Amino acid sequence: MQETSLLATPGFPADIRSINPDIVKGVLAYHVSATRYEAADLPEGTVVGTVQGEDITVNADGTLLTGATNTAIEISTADVKATNGVVHILASVMIPPSVGASLTPILGTNAGTILLGANFSDLATAIGLADAFAAEAGAPTLTSILAGTTEHTVFAPTNETFAAAAAGAGVTVEQFLASLTGQQWYGVVANHVVLSRVLPEDLTTGASFPTALEGSRILVFNNTELVPAANGLGIYLDGNGDVDLTDPATLANLDAEVVAPASAIGTVAANGRVHVIAGVLLP
Repeated sequence: MQETSLLATPGFPADIRSINPDIVKGVLAYHVSATRYEAADLPEGTVVGTVQGEDITVNADGTLLTGATNTAIEISTADVKATNGVVHILASVMIPPSVGASLTPILGTNAGTILLGANFSDLATAIGLADAFAAEAGAPTLTSILAGTTEHTVFAPTNETFAAAAAGAGVTVEQFLASLTGQQWYGVVANHVVLSRVLPEDLTTGASFPTALEGSRILVFNNTELVPAANGLGIYLDGNGDVDLTDPATLANLDAEVVAPASAIGTVAANGRVHVIAGVLLP
């Protein structure tokens, strides 16, 4: 059997360092069992419990059934023994069933860019809190919107932005994320999503885009149109309507800066694009 890799899956990040570390931890933990199993202990139908919490089942031919799209993962080298256990070398990465079920619908979409991205793991946590609220309230989850077929644009704050916001509030990132309810995070994240395509060239002064949060808009102030910046930065956003571009004094109320406009590399998905921002667009 040809060796395959999770990183070779279409739509999956090609560099493991760019993957949300929580996903990596879960996948790695799925490869470990607290019970010693040598090859002789793995007849057909054996169910192996893992440290991650989900099971691996042994097929009739000795291959492994997991949550991967490959339903018959081969043990290429069995019984590599150590003083504290045994290692079986596999021909493919094993995916926990829950991870496989959640990954498949989002690969190649904006949801995949954000929920799988190491730099967006705090935003992914906020989306998880928001989706828990949405499920209880009977509202569309943010994940379903970001993975849907309707083209849209996400202005996405990175982990560094969450760290800065938490530091400004004198709390940890975990405390900062817990300081808002799921309903509040639903509104905050929805205020970062424009339900149409926004190209980098559309980010001109005065441009205004309605967001997925009803009644809210993102307003653009492009300072590079006035003072060209060598690094291409200087595009600012207002997310709560307290900036009047005819009144320069209100420019101090701008909420975020676009630090990486979506290009043809990495931040353009099948259903839209992601512009990386520094700052949070509170409604």
